[in-house]
This record gives sequence, C-alpha cells and structure tokens, in this order.
Amino acid sequence: MMQKHFQTLETQLRQNEFLYRQACEVFGGTPRVFRHYDPSNEMSIDILTEQDVPQEQTVSCATLGMMHYPVGLREGGKPLRFELAGACKGPNENFPDLLSRCAIAVMGTKIRCFDGAVFPDIVRTYIPESRLPHILLTEYSFWSAPLEAVAFEPFNVRWLTAIFLSDSESDFCAQHGVTHLLARLNEANADLCDPLRSSVL
Repeated sequence: MMQKHFQTLETQLRQNEFLYRQACEVFGGTPRVFRHYDPSNEMSIDILTEQDVPQEQTVSCATLGMMHYPVGLREGGKPLRFELAGACKGPNENFPDLLSRCAIAVMGTKIRCFDGAVFPDIVRTYIPESRLPHILLTEYSFWSAPLEAVAFEPFNVRWLTAIFLSDSESDFCAQHGVTHLLARLNEANADLCDPLRSSVL
C-alpha cells in the first residue's frame, strides 16, 4: 500500500513537471512557483508566476496540480481534467491568489469546472477596484502560443484561461454561450488582461 502511494506521488510529480515545462515554454522568462493554501490550510495548489508577460506590467500565472482532481467529465473515453492559466495587468499583486482560489474551489468540488464556467463575484475580494466581478474559464490564449492539451495516462488535461467579466457580460454568456461572448469581446478589442477595463456590453 505504501509503495503504491509513493508510485502515485512520483507519477503526479512527473506530470506536474511536464506541465511546468510546457508553461515555461509558452510564458518564456524564468517563472517561479509558489504554493497557495485555502483559508483553512487544508488544501493547496502550486501557482507558476512570470512577470511582464505577455506585456509589461502584466503577470501571467498557471496552476500546477489541479489535474489530479476529477471534475466528472470525459473526453475520448478517458477522464478529462483541467489546469488554469491567466494574465492580469496591474493592479495584479493578488492575481495569483485569485487564480488559486478558483482552482481550490474546483478541487474541493465547490464549483463546477468546464469550458464556459463562470465563477461569480470572486474578483473584488482580490482586486477591489475592478468593475468586473466575475471570472470566466475558457480555452483562450493571451500568449503567442497556446497552452496545448495533454494526454496522460489515465486522463486528458486541458488548459482553461481566466477572463474578467462584468455583470452584463456574464449574463450574455449565460444566454448566448461563451463563443458568442468571446466574439463580442474581440470585436470590441477589449483588453481581457485588464481587470479595470470597461464592460463592452
């Protein structure tokens, strides 16, 4: 039993390392990894952080390890798991904590995770001046190359990117779907890294 436990941990570490290298290639620079805990210190997630990416005064972050928690979805006959990524213009010193809060909520099964999921009323706890209180998780890239899906055994991993949303944008997403919302945001040339941007809807 103990040997199997260590084998599982070793496998998870190798998988985390693979995604670390993948994120490093996409973000560039020399990212650092910090462990973030929930308020009760019962759960934790590692967050890879790189400054001034994809532009100056912007921080890029990615989770490492959320994939080890099932979300009840399947793809190609295998369980589907997720990791989260995102980028945030200043003020952004609390953005890694915000991303870890989202990840730990999924890990603790307090909120469902899928492409198009919206985490309501979570932003202002970490960025009080933001007029965009919600976080959308979707397949989107702020960087010159995307974070590609990975096939491990026995599960597949996809990356979801965190995007700030206003109340009206969140309502539009619920009514018309994430694809139509992203089209509207792109048409408006919205800076989706900016938690202080104006709502486009």
